[in-house]
Amino acid sequence: MEGKTKDYLGWVFWVMWVLANSVAWIVGTAVLWVLSFVLDPLAQGPFNVLGWAVAGALIGAFFGVNHWFLFRSLGAHTIGKWAHWWVLATIGGWSAAIMVVVGLGAGENLGFPVIGAVIGIAVGIPQWFVLRPYAQKAHWWGLCNTAGWMIGLALLDVVNRTISFPLVGVISGALTGAMMIWLLRNPLRGR
Repeated sequence: MEGKTKDYLGWVFWVMWVLANSVAWIVGTAVLWVLSFVLDPLAQGPFNVLGWAVAGALIGAFFGVNHWFLFRSLGAHTIGKWAHWWVLATIGGWSAAIMVVVGLGAGENLGFPVIGAVIGIAVGIPQWFVLRPYAQKAHWWGLCNTAGWMIGLALLDVVNRTISFPLVGVISGALTGAMMIWLLRNPLRGR
């Protein structure tokens, strides 16, 4: 691993990852909230599910593009070469998660930690496909992503939501950012 890349994969990367996740969480859920006023009256039946899948894709785009900027800085011999696939994987994962949680109405019956698990799994699996050619222990990504979202969203059940809502992106970003650094510092042999 080049010295510049190794230096970048430290505090700088972690802070930027946490910031990227926090901004994507707040902006993405704000867009989701606004879209709920549009989608609820217009979309009924199967169109409801499709509408929420599109809304989830928008949230995924915020996360994916923010991560793309971070990965592109790593260079062409790392995950930066295929960072555009990370964006698509993130869009697809968030689309599936929001479709299940909101579109199918499952979120009404689930607690926030379970919703976090749905998001973590739905987003972590497609991201794993992008990460595995680059990281030795990429299989840990799905577990960490799921834990990060479960812990982040569990705050909404424990702490006043006015305080805890902005912290969801910070908590999930802190956990997943540390894991991403560890994974990218341990590339596959020959990378």
